[in-house]
Amino acid sequence: KEATDYLDNLIRNANTPIVVWDTGRRITIFNRAFETMSGWTTAEIAGQPLNVLFPDERHITMLETASPAEENGPVEAQEIPIVMKDGERRIGMWTSSRIHADDGTTLIATLAHGEDITERKKTEEALRQSEAYYRAVVEAQTELICRYTPDFRITFVNEAYCRYFNKSQQELIDTSFMPLIPEEAQKRVETILHDLRTKKIPEIRIEHPVVNGKGELRWQQWTNRALFDDHDRVIEYQSVGRDITELKRVEEMLTRTMRNLSMAQEIAAMGSWEWDIGTDEVLWSDETYRLFGLKPRGIKVNLSSYIQRVHPEDADKVRCALREARDKKQPYESEHRIIRKDGSVRIHHLKGEIVLDDCGVPIKQTGIVQDITDRRRSEERLRLTQQSVDAASISIFWITPEGNFIYSNDAASANLGYSHDELCAMNVSDIDPDFPAVKRRAHWENLKTRKVMTFESHHRTKDGRIFPVDITNNYLQFNDQEYEIAFAVNISERKLAEEEKKKLEAQLYHSQKIDTLGALVAGVAHEINNPVNKIIFDIPLLKKIWIDILPVLAAQTRKEPHQKYGGLTYEFLKENLPEMLSDMELATNRVAKTVSNLKDYTRKSSIADRRPMRINTAVENAIRLIETTIKKAGIDLTTNLRDTLPMIDGNTQSIEQIIINIVVNAIQAIDHDHGHIDIATGSMEEGRLVFIAISDNGEGIDPFISDKIFDPFITNRHNSGGTGLGLAITRNLVEAHGGDITFTSTRGEGTIFTVVFPTTGLESWW
Repeated sequence: KEATDYLDNLIRNANTPIVVWDTGRRITIFNRAFETMSGWTTAEIAGQPLNVLFPDERHITMLETASPAEENGPVEAQEIPIVMKDGERRIGMWTSSRIHADDGTTLIATLAHGEDITERKKTEEALRQSEAYYRAVVEAQTELICRYTPDFRITFVNEAYCRYFNKSQQELIDTSFMPLIPEEAQKRVETILHDLRTKKIPEIRIEHPVVNGKGELRWQQWTNRALFDDHDRVIEYQSVGRDITELKRVEEMLTRTMRNLSMAQEIAAMGSWEWDIGTDEVLWSDETYRLFGLKPRGIKVNLSSYIQRVHPEDADKVRCALREARDKKQPYESEHRIIRKDGSVRIHHLKGEIVLDDCGVPIKQTGIVQDITDRRRSEERLRLTQQSVDAASISIFWITPEGNFIYSNDAASANLGYSHDELCAMNVSDIDPDFPAVKRRAHWENLKTRKVMTFESHHRTKDGRIFPVDITNNYLQFNDQEYEIAFAVNISERKLAEEEKKKLEAQLYHSQKIDTLGALVAGVAHEINNPVNKIIFDIPLLKKIWIDILPVLAAQTRKEPHQKYGGLTYEFLKENLPEMLSDMELATNRVAKTVSNLKDYTRKSSIADRRPMRINTAVENAIRLIETTIKKAGIDLTTNLRDTLPMIDGNTQSIEQIIINIVVNAIQAIDHDHGHIDIATGSMEEGRLVFIAISDNGEGIDPFISDKIFDPFITNRHNSGGTGLGLAITRNLVEAHGGDITFTSTRGEGTIFTVVFPTTGLESWW
């Protein structure tokens, strides 16, 4: 803005007339010098169409399309009349410049800078009538006129020259003008003027600084010609000059602007280009050369050489697009690959528009080109990242500090049953029952401090199902905004695995306990069995001896009625000793049975003699073995055995033992006169498993022992002779077959034991 204000002030206060108009040919700036020249005021002329001043359309076109004769050279001044406010015409010498926007192509306005040469033209006419050489000087004049000798001594100056340097003709004539030029520029001026001493160079234009009559450092532009005598010797130079200080300042500003533009293009990896359709010449900015990996202005470019640098797969597309834009007179835009000199492939974005002549015929295409390779790669990486996040197998959420979802990936929607839009309208507390809204602030502050947090929680699905999750939260700041990034993994299977692990560990512990108990029982059984066997062997002998000795004791008692034997009378012994011996035999057999059961329980649960067998056969055999016991107990037995069950790989006697143990337990659990036991078989999981289900309507299992019912010595029937080893042995036998045993029990209603075995895949009918 400061530069714009400075330029505006500079134009308005310039000594020479300056007028600026926009692309609609409406006058926007009109300085004081122009007011003086035309008689119009700024207030009267601002916003008026340009033809108010320049009624001839051709003259306006000349000003708008003027360009340097040579690249980077000055724009030639043009004589164009203007119409004054009072209708009089005056002639001005005009130089115009086009002002473009930052993109270098969009025209903003046109500036014309000139001087009133009406009087000079009249003088020139008079001079042409007086003498030829004076007429030549007039033809070249702008403002200041002088003549000088080859040693730079002044022979003539006009009044403008005198005013400019604030000296009279007498003070200037016969003096050198070199002192008016700063010392550092004098040598350059002298060298340039020396080239005029031959007729090969008819005219030289030179710009150099001078010190004016006020002591100010100014800039002048001079057009110099040499006058020769008949022997081609230089007799005098004549020069016409003008003050271009303000123009130099504008040029300096434009140069700085162009330099900044070039820097901006380099930073943005953007260049400009222009294709002259008529000459097939392509002009590139320095940055455009660099975009192609070339040294600025290192080569000349035409359309063909440009197309050769386009990737072969894209060349036809670019060529057709340029041709179509030219033929249809429409803007052009393309994204394509190019190949640099070093062989690297880059992606360019080309954009341009058509320039038409006065007849509407396309004469040029101009535009910009930008290297978007890095942007496209970044976009590709961003798309890949987004796709990776969207397709991730775990749930991912972006969450605001308040706990609101602003993003969820596909896995989150699939796991929770909500759509993306539904989740983005929800809060963390809506899906996590462990994190109600009241906990949000404390959680957020904790996350900001720790940056990363990992913990277990639960998620609630749309249909109300709750499952465990492992959550990792990250704190993130992006574009001055704070976010929580949450990664949630469904750990339902892991939890099941952990439960299974605990179960296996419990089984391992049980197995280790059994091994330990087995070693102990083996030793104890040996120590107990020897005396027990001795007692069992001796009791029948004692019974026989008692029978034989009873008459002897009777005879002895008749002789001595008060005689006692071991402190007991004959009558007591006669009545109780047989029963005592029977009780001893019964107790001894019970000890032997307990030891045998312990040995069976602790025996390694590996059944060596296993072969394919029918599960129904084992059930039928077991029923025959315990049928009498069931009938004596007055219990009703029913069976529901499914035909054609797959075979299992098992030991028939062991399977029978399993069934007998469970049925005996059921008989003992029924304490009423309408007992009922049902045995059923069937298959599960598409024939991969078979089962035996044994149910009763007994008293049910006491809840206090239900969780350890399969442990040894666990029973609630110690008073009735129960050892607590039956179900423990049963489970060992089931697990030795690779099976599983479970139960359900309701106190007072009954119990159902279910035994499951893996099948061999063979049908039982073969």
